[in-house]
Amino acid sequence: MLRKSKYPILEFDDDRESVIQPIKPKTESDVSQYCLLCYLQEVIDIYIEEYNLQQISAINTVMGKIPIYQFNHKNKDIIIVQAGLGAPLSAGIMEEMIAFGCRKFIASGTCGVLINDIQPGEVIIPTSAVRDEGVSYHYLPPSREVQAQEKINNIIIDELKKSDLPFRTGKVWTTDAFYRETKEKVAKRKAEGCIAVEMEASALYALAQFRGVELGYILIGVDDVSGTVWNQRKGLTPLEFRKSVIDHCIDILCEF
Repeated sequence: MLRKSKYPILEFDDDRESVIQPIKPKTESDVSQYCLLCYLQEVIDIYIEEYNLQQISAINTVMGKIPIYQFNHKNKDIIIVQAGLGAPLSAGIMEEMIAFGCRKFIASGTCGVLINDIQPGEVIIPTSAVRDEGVSYHYLPPSREVQAQEKINNIIIDELKKSDLPFRTGKVWTTDAFYRETKEKVAKRKAEGCIAVEMEASALYALAQFRGVELGYILIGVDDVSGTVWNQRKGLTPLEFRKSVIDHCIDILCEF
């Protein structure tokens, strides 16, 4: 039922059926339920070469086709797909992958940090996400935050404790507009406990809850937006390190 509001973004409709439904991409292969939503194309490119990734299908978009790859790891078939940029595209890709047959997801990319003692390359596991984007309001009723999946977070934390990756947990701020991260907004998000800012978490958590699938999220802290001047911290999270994080993501996904 549609909940009417003065503001269109708050008019949540809990009807499970939409006029447009995601269509399962065509494939001749058996489809795994395990899916890595990877935002780091340079890591995907390495995987294509090193692990001989097999393209089993593709998602058709006006920007071109997004390849869907699959390979075997620890006796599990793992699907890898480029997750796009921003909540609308990422959510659309995740919807397609659910239609494809995937039920267990881990997403990984980079984020800006809101606490300046978070070092470049420190891993962040969101515990919740402030919903400062539009997509999540089409999957869940309005609220300030959406929670991460505690069961999945516990698996992620247990596995990362066995690794040499520095990590911390905390609330993140999801925004659609990185060029509108104003000083006052940054200060407000920091005051409510956010430790990082990114563009997809709240949308994907809401989508996963609505569709009843499992989702974990692993972020790599890169640039620093905690002050009044943007510190890009370029070159401090080399490709080799980013790949090591994705390696851990795949290991963790196998534990879901």
